[in-house]
Amino acid sequence: MKRPLAYLTAAWSGEPDIDMELAAHYCRLAYEAGFPPSARFCICRCS
Repeated sequence: MKRPLAYLTAAWSGEPDIDMELAAHYCRLAYEAGFPPSARFCICRCS
């Protein structure tokens, strides 16, 4: 049985270090809730 995918999006605050820390935190919460997270913003950070 496939598990539903959690696709995460976020608004950038302008502070890349804080943004990535929050993104990782939200991905971890989704993972711990049983959802495989998909977060494009964690893969590609455009400047």
